[in-house]
Amino acid sequence: MTLANVLQLREALTRRRWQITERLRGDDNVEGSATWEIQRNGAGPIFLIDFDGLGGMGEDISHDSNDCIGCEVRDFKIRLYFSRVNRSLERWLADLKLFTSSLDKVANAKPDDSPAGDL
Repeated sequence: MTLANVLQLREALTRRRWQITERLRGDDNVEGSATWEIQRNGAGPIFLIDFDGLGGMGEDISHDSNDCIGCEVRDFKIRLYFSRVNRSLERWLADLKLFTSSLDKVANAKPDDSPAGDL
């Protein structure tokens, strides 16, 4: 919902050794969508995190958007809704931890040379 969510997601991914390797404009047919391409330590499988938004975010989602409502790891049912950090910090932190842990689990189970959705 806010820039704080996006920044905390980025920090959580960085702590788990994920890097945002590319910021992509989302689906042209979905206004306000954007995608992060992520990879752990510059090696291994690449995953796409698709963001859902309510306005024109494009590739700048990581720095200046307050319109994002959530994100999902493409081809996996790993979803994170951006709740209001100031209303329910405990819930947000638990959801964020579950999202990053689920991403780690999928990455650890996936061979490096297969497309992200082939698990």
